Amino acid sequence: MIKKSRKERRKEKKAKQYCEQLEYHSDSSNSSENSNDSSNKLGKNWTKIENKNKTEPNTNLKNILKLIYLQKKLLLNSQFYAKLNVEVIPKLKDFGVMEIVAYGIGMISESRTSQLQFAFLLLLMEELGLDQAYAFDPVSNEHDKEVYSHYGMSYIDKNENGCRVATEKTLFYMPHCEGFLYESVLVANKTEDISNKCFDGWKKLAIVGNNFSEFLDKQSVHKISKLYPNLDVAKDIAQSSSFPDEEMYGKEWSVSHHPFNDTSLIMF
Repeated sequence: MIKKSRKERRKEKKAKQYCEQLEYHSDSSNSSENSNDSSNKLGKNWTKIENKNKTEPNTNLKNILKLIYLQKKLLLNSQFYAKLNVEVIPKLKDFGVMEIVAYGIGMISESRTSQLQFAFLLLLMEELGLDQAYAFDPVSNEHDKEVYSHYGMSYIDKNENGCRVATEKTLFYMPHCEGFLYESVLVANKTEDISNKCFDGWKKLAIVGNNFSEFLDKQSVHKISKLYPNLDVAKDIAQSSSFPDEEMYGKEWSVSHHPFNDTSLIMF
């Protein structure tokens, strides 16, 4: 076994402390509902849920599955998906995804946007030849968990706040997640390759999420240095493939839901 350098051990210790801090804040938010501390946002909504995108709460699994099936069918027949199959999905196939982790899809039983994002996740699994995935969102209810189980997915039983280490080539499916989750994924997998000064652990990652550069352009320099230092590094070495215009799916979808606006496939 190769002995790790002091610098590598220090980086691993720092990453561990970062994730432990997120876990602490998440636990605190669950026990301090009335607190105004901004850290209490951790462990609650990971994505913005707009009322206009919500449907009536659906408690019947059969009805939820029918809605997902319809969204999946519409996607398959869209120009949006046809273009993805030419410009984006082949890159994931070449990458050789072995595992999928889905964060922040939201309430599948209530949100049309969540149903669209979940339908696309199912299509990705089929395209990549995978019949298993892991998923978590702190807003998921029991009906959402039934949906994951129906499709053979494992619901993560603990809020990791994005601090999951990829042991093999992993797709992190995170459309429209909050910035701290992207930062957490990068921190947890940050293992420096001394030979070429590239972050070797990031080479195991593929991320479907918001474009890092466009996300950071909306933040102040102070906020970036304090909260998103790894996103700032990653934006310069990441290879991003933008998703097609949502209007290629359908006018009603692009106007009302925006499940994939400003979404990219990001690899290193």
